[in-house]
Amino acid sequence: MADQLVHLPQQLLVLLLFIAPFFFFFLIRSMRRRDGGSVRLPPSPWALPVIGHLHHLMGTLPPHHAMRDIALRHGPLVWLRLGGLQVILASSVDAARESFRPIREEEVGRLLRAVAAASPARRAVNLSELISAYSADSTMRALIGSRFKDRDRFLMLLERGVKLFATPSLPDLYPSSRLAELISRRPRQMRRHRDEVYEFLDIIIKEHQENRSSSDDQEDLDLVDVLLRIQRKGDFPLSTDNIKTTIGDLFNGGSETTATTLKWIMAELIRNPRVMQKAQDEVRQVLGKHHKVTEEALRNLSYLHLVIKEGLRLHPPGLPLLLRESRTTSQVLGFHVPQGTMILVNMWAISRDPMYWDQAEEFIPERFEHVNIDYYGTDVKYMPFGVGRRICPGIAFGLVNLELVLASLLYHFDWELPDGTELGNLDMKEEMGAIARRLHDLSLVPVIRHPLPRWPCPSILLAASSLHRAGSGRLDVGGCWIRPPGGGIDSDLMIQKFSNFVSIWCKTTQAMADQLVHLPQQLLVLLLFIAPFFFFFFIRSIRRRDGGSVRLPPSPWALPVIGHLHHLMGALPPQHAMRDIALRHGPLVRLRLGGLQVILASSVDAAREVMRTHDLAFATRPSTRVMQLVFPEGSQGIVFTPYGDSWRNLRKICTVELLSAKRVQSFRPIREEEVGRLLRAVAAASPARRAVNLSELISAYSADSTMRALIGSRFKDRDKFLMLLERGVKLFATPSLPDLYPSSRLAELISRRPRQMRRHRDEVYEFLDIIIKEHQENRSSSDDQEDLDLVDVLLRIQRKGDFPLSTDNIKTTIGDLFNGGSETTATTLKWIMAELIRNPRVMQKAQDEVRQVLGKHHKVTEEALRNLSYLHLVIKEGLRLHPPGLPLLLRESRTTSQVLGFHVPQGTMILVNMWAISRDPMYWDQAEEFIPERFEHVNIDYYGTDVKYMPFGVGRRICPGIAFGLVNLELVLASLLYHFNWELPDETELGNLDMKEEMGAIARRLHDLSLVPVIRHPLPVDM
Repeated sequence: MADQLVHLPQQLLVLLLFIAPFFFFFLIRSMRRRDGGSVRLPPSPWALPVIGHLHHLMGTLPPHHAMRDIALRHGPLVWLRLGGLQVILASSVDAARESFRPIREEEVGRLLRAVAAASPARRAVNLSELISAYSADSTMRALIGSRFKDRDRFLMLLERGVKLFATPSLPDLYPSSRLAELISRRPRQMRRHRDEVYEFLDIIIKEHQENRSSSDDQEDLDLVDVLLRIQRKGDFPLSTDNIKTTIGDLFNGGSETTATTLKWIMAELIRNPRVMQKAQDEVRQVLGKHHKVTEEALRNLSYLHLVIKEGLRLHPPGLPLLLRESRTTSQVLGFHVPQGTMILVNMWAISRDPMYWDQAEEFIPERFEHVNIDYYGTDVKYMPFGVGRRICPGIAFGLVNLELVLASLLYHFDWELPDGTELGNLDMKEEMGAIARRLHDLSLVPVIRHPLPRWPCPSILLAASSLHRAGSGRLDVGGCWIRPPGGGIDSDLMIQKFSNFVSIWCKTTQAMADQLVHLPQQLLVLLLFIAPFFFFFFIRSIRRRDGGSVRLPPSPWALPVIGHLHHLMGALPPQHAMRDIALRHGPLVRLRLGGLQVILASSVDAAREVMRTHDLAFATRPSTRVMQLVFPEGSQGIVFTPYGDSWRNLRKICTVELLSAKRVQSFRPIREEEVGRLLRAVAAASPARRAVNLSELISAYSADSTMRALIGSRFKDRDKFLMLLERGVKLFATPSLPDLYPSSRLAELISRRPRQMRRHRDEVYEFLDIIIKEHQENRSSSDDQEDLDLVDVLLRIQRKGDFPLSTDNIKTTIGDLFNGGSETTATTLKWIMAELIRNPRVMQKAQDEVRQVLGKHHKVTEEALRNLSYLHLVIKEGLRLHPPGLPLLLRESRTTSQVLGFHVPQGTMILVNMWAISRDPMYWDQAEEFIPERFEHVNIDYYGTDVKYMPFGVGRRICPGIAFGLVNLELVLASLLYHFNWELPDETELGNLDMKEEMGAIARRLHDLSLVPVIRHPLPVDM
């Protein structure tokens, strides 16, 4: 073909060169429209450039006749482009009804699509989260009529309110005590919470009032409209505060009860495969080939109704304790009940009382089969929604939500437990509190049995402006996306940008045409092949820069294939280069590092939204592709385990068992012995005034003290093992080709890193197998069952089976604890000693304090550390300038979120530049200077309470070993300052002390720190 092209007339080649991009554009656009991109658009007939589908409507038939014919060929819902107008055509009664269907069917579709997305990979879905989102959204939309732009934050506030109101406080328990009100924080918390919720509700109410005043349509569109109408008419005295609290009550009642009950019923069905199978058989038999659960079909699902009744019996929704108060003095069962007494009716206990229920603790829906028991408390042994005057008024609302979702989940999917979870071990614990929620989320593996149906769109002709409005709000019209989630309406954006491109092309064509005709034919053929690819990258670049109709963070200019990697290449470490990018482009920047989508957060406000406001949404730490290859799911340690039950279990083990204050204190002899070893090595060089490599000595101390806390001894192959662990730090700290291109099979094949890391993992695991085996043998041969080290603790937990803990989990946890405990302490100590040498005033002040507090004790003790206030300031300042571990905190968005008003898609990696925030002159005076006094009269702790200072992270992923790290830091630093004065080697001047950072993910010193020690206080004899 190439030879034939070369021999074509030159003018024809030039013509083809101009036509090729246009042809390529229409080809891509046609494919996108036909496929619907990443979302499912209605079908569409063939179109022509410019006029679109207008030619289908030209002829002798009236337009509505022609449209009927189109519908007969393409279905009841068709997507058309009439010139530049984007149109959805609905041509059936069902489609017309669809646009006005209740909100719940649309939200059920959203839930089912989220579940179905995980099915092909047989990946477990967090069904609890999805059900909660469905219940919250369907209730919220019934209340306010839309999904609400600040939905995530508002739902988080309401969730926080549920937790605040569900747990009793001191004033609740002592209502007549003024002291209880004064010392309890709860009233202030709840007032603050109320004010935040009311701010949102004021906006919602104001919008509804404005919409009503500007519209001729006086129909009530949602429940807020109803409440405002009642208030306007004045038939009932209804204040705005009444409306706000009623909205809150309706939301909590409608959302919480449905979600809680659904989670329990799905868990019970998983535990009872017979019941699950029977319910699924009924749903699938009744629906037949309808492919979709409809509310009309629900009334025929008799066994499903029994399942729901039984679920509500075992797990009453809302408050399992019905609350009442006696308005007058009464008699109950012959007993006197004084006026004003609170009554708690234990509905949960009554529902499980074997006096009234056979096999009361078992899930047996058939018990309701031939018994006339309803939901209204007619038989008081069964009153899931209460009884009497105070019975829940929203029974119908709750039941239809329950039935529709449950039937849909059972019809479309089979359900399995995740690998590693046995049926008998499914956790059924309840959360502590007034509401009987599940303690842990329910994660299940969905297997599609009946594919999801075509979700129809509204029966209206939508103008392009309407589509744009819907798109900008990320609205789902009848369950059918009208635009891709990552961009604007596909065709409109392409036409708009293409038109701009054509105008530029036409202006330059006239000047270039003559020159092109005289170009060599081979070059013209080459250009003919290149032009479509150039055009493709041009369009894609525009789409990414504009971000479609969602507001994406700004982005620097990118290159094909590598994206923004070139901005990070150079002499600066990554955190420095990223700070420079943020200074140019703002506190939130969107980067593409190879094939990796990254959001860079570099300000306190951005960090606060990621780490605090949306902490749950960003609670997962991203696992690199190489990490996934080397450590399969279920074998990770606490650092890279995704957020969920496994991570929570590991976190609990670390905080309660491994790194508790009591456990840290038990390692005191190890610390003191290793500090003595370090001091003796330093003192040996003092008489000759010889420089010591303090970096090496500190690394050895940190590694040995951490290793001994982990395994209880110094380990005979210590040097080789420590060398392996050090190699692991370097391997894991530098990104590889598969990490940057995680979806590329080629990157995995040509990169050596996966093989290197697998080999490294196997070598480390060999050592750890020996260590674990020795501990198991020592435990079996010894009568002393006391935990001597952290490996003993982990093996005990594994034996008891309180938490699912595999041997691989133990190995990776040992590695995480070693790297966290050893690396952070050593790196921070080296930086602090270097800063003290550069700042003689601070060094002198710290030494004076240590020597004054210790007096003539001749030895630093842990009891004395609490009195060294200036030393603590020195450590705080050292951790500010040189955050330990990773200066870039890694997170991954578990859901689509908003940060600083920008759209952050689900699955995006977030890098919080803690290093840049800690040196930002907006928050710190003389930010680059080492000034410990800045913390003297400021209440800033290590726990990220003030997000501008978070050396150990913040939120759910905060480092669990803060106490372990700090006591190591304080003891060594105080000892080095007490026993020695420090000088630079002869050839080094103070101003030339090297403070460069090593290139890589960990902010180590580039060069070792060598100093000359001069003994000031001799070491005690017993050290």
